[in-house]
Amino acid sequence: FQIPVRLLLLLKSADKRKTFRMRPWPWTLRRRPFRWRAGEKEIVQFPISVSRWVRFPLYHTIRYLTSQRYFEGQLDGFVRRGETFFYPLHAVDALGLGEDSVDPRLARHPGLEHPLEKKLAMLDACLGAIASRFECVPYRELVERGHLV
Repeated sequence: FQIPVRLLLLLKSADKRKTFRMRPWPWTLRRRPFRWRAGEKEIVQFPISVSRWVRFPLYHTIRYLTSQRYFEGQLDGFVRRGETFFYPLHAVDALGLGEDSVDPRLARHPGLEHPLEKKLAMLDACLGAIASRFECVPYRELVERGHLV
């Protein structure tokens, strides 16, 4: 289930050995937010949305490796199944390597090879596609509404 993620991490990693020290399976296969409890302490986990069968992660950094058509097809699948969609972003997804003086060591990060204008246009298209299909709310509101497993 986590093979695509592990392969991606292996390709991106400067220290390939770290990838092999990771757990081979996720903590859970749940696709909705859930609470982890340890005694009186609790943490709410919002899983990254993944494709249905292969469980390929769907977050903005990965979007650079796919087409807008594929991305929107995945969104439509979530809508058909009535599933919540979680779409994490990294700050670097809205920064340009040269335009924002990003540390050159991050140049390997997917998307940083593109000019900022292109990155922001892609981000705008992705967020627009999400907003046209889903109600977009902060995680805190989902917790308050009780949308947890």
